[in-house]
Amino acid sequence: MHALRSTLTAVGFAACGAASAATPPVAPRVVSIAAGEQSSFAVTEDGRVLSWGLYAAWEAEGRPTAASLVPVAVPGIDDALTVDASLLTVCVTRRAHPITCWRSSETPRELPLPAAPDQLEVGGDAVCVRVGTAVQCVGNGSDPQPFASAKAIARLEVSMSELFAVTTDGRLWCTGAGTYDPCLRGRDDDGAPSVPLRLPARAVHVATSGVNHCVALEGGETRCWGRDVTEYSEAESWHQVPPRPYPALGDAAELVLLESVACARTAEGRVTCQPLQEGAAYVPVERGAVELAAGREHACARTDAGQVRCWGRGTDGQLGDGTGAAVPTPTRVPVDGVTRVSVTEDGVFATGHDGRVRSLAASAEPLPAGGDDEPEPFREARRTFPDAEQRYVLPEAVCALRAGTVRCDGVLGYRRDDTLHRVGPDEVLLRDVAQLEVARTGTACARDTRGVVRCFGGIESGGNVVSEVVEVAELRGASTIAVGLRAVCGVFANGQLRCAGLFGIDPGAAVPGAGDVVEVALGERHGCARARDGRVRCFGANHSGQLGVGDQRAHAGAVEVPGLDGVVAIACGSARSCAVSAGGDLRCWGDNWNGELGLPPPAVHSESVPVAF
Repeated sequence: MHALRSTLTAVGFAACGAASAATPPVAPRVVSIAAGEQSSFAVTEDGRVLSWGLYAAWEAEGRPTAASLVPVAVPGIDDALTVDASLLTVCVTRRAHPITCWRSSETPRELPLPAAPDQLEVGGDAVCVRVGTAVQCVGNGSDPQPFASAKAIARLEVSMSELFAVTTDGRLWCTGAGTYDPCLRGRDDDGAPSVPLRLPARAVHVATSGVNHCVALEGGETRCWGRDVTEYSEAESWHQVPPRPYPALGDAAELVLLESVACARTAEGRVTCQPLQEGAAYVPVERGAVELAAGREHACARTDAGQVRCWGRGTDGQLGDGTGAAVPTPTRVPVDGVTRVSVTEDGVFATGHDGRVRSLAASAEPLPAGGDDEPEPFREARRTFPDAEQRYVLPEAVCALRAGTVRCDGVLGYRRDDTLHRVGPDEVLLRDVAQLEVARTGTACARDTRGVVRCFGGIESGGNVVSEVVEVAELRGASTIAVGLRAVCGVFANGQLRCAGLFGIDPGAAVPGAGDVVEVALGERHGCARARDGRVRCFGANHSGQLGVGDQRAHAGAVEVPGLDGVVAIACGSARSCAVSAGGDLRCWGDNWNGELGLPPPAVHSESVPVAF
């Protein structure tokens, strides 16, 4: 959310309260984790379920839809105990409800399974539970009845079309037959409903990715078989190619499999991963791991401190760090903290992973979001544009965006000839709009599908403030824009930043000192730019320390804000700025005369200061 923008449909404020900088809240501990093919999940000790990655963002109707780069709370569940996932299906056990599952864009549903099983396992087409030594499944997966011959089941593992069971006496049983024949059929007992796999020692733990399979044996040895493990000719059967030993994965208390990489956790909390084909073993977690989860190309570990750390591919947000990038080493997943921040003239409003928005200033009120206490201008916007996707309140008008068109009702300001620029709700101001940004001061700018940027409602142009729609030619081709007080900036695909308006910067040239920019936010007379590497550089006025460089004097071009690293979101208010890190930490700087930053005195913070959320 950009600074100074106020939308009624984009923000939902469930709760608001002043945060204390002296007593930061304790982050909730994670008690269970799971991973789907391109997604990750966690259950916190207070019963919330967090999801990140593919199909992790939730619609108001209660369906998971788009990807989320950071953890978001699954709505309607506050009594979760454990979570398990496979591919695009995820299930949770709960205190007060039966097992609840959902898949991709489907709404959650409760399953007719025991509510408090000893183990929950989610496969590609079936959900299974183990209660004591008995197994029960629902769905289209393998029939659990063949396990009747495998007594005293101690551990269950479900893959695409197979079920594995480790019995209390250390035998490993398999039922089902997938593409890569994990049950090693082709022996004399081919066709049997369940197969006891021949192993050199008692089985302790088993894991599968659907195409590769590993078993931890008593004595510390780990052996694997499957598509990426051994080569065999058409004349050979799987039973003639024994499971391959992997010494680096020895002493495994737990095993998980990515598509072609196996990871083992020892009882002491050390995690070692080994490519199943070629490649050296590596140690992503030295100590402290108590649970593992793996997707297709990423893995996560829950630590004894109740934190989650993930590594691997992150394109769909499955690492939860807000970057969408691949990370070879474990990075902390923020299960609490800030995902978005909005800075206004009233204060700082921070959105957490639970979807709640809190005001960080004791004197600030939450932005209106409907209900009986909603101010009349916002009610007017709803009445005037009931079907709008986004609504905005300007000083003397209300505006709306719907299906790429922008309409307003009221007075937008003065034209060049000093006449009032009055518009009605049926008048289309802009068409084919891809992005609309509105400042509370009345300036509105839109970028259309061809990259043309147009503004109205008061934009500084050649020394004159005009309210009619004018094109900002210098920003043509921008991939994203931000709007401040009579100023607008655009970020281009090559990382260049250009601004037009009150900053005293040549609009025909890039902002000096700002390079490889991916996001820009504007205040009253200053702005900040986030670079691809997570660094932040600010430019413009600095009378209240809003550039964050430790002083209140003017600086030429953009200057880097020290002390910031891995920033994933920025926002600017009239004379203040904030940044959110990938770990969910919030830092702010600038004007704090009335406690707008939620910080104690002094009235001006010219350096970035951590803010408790």
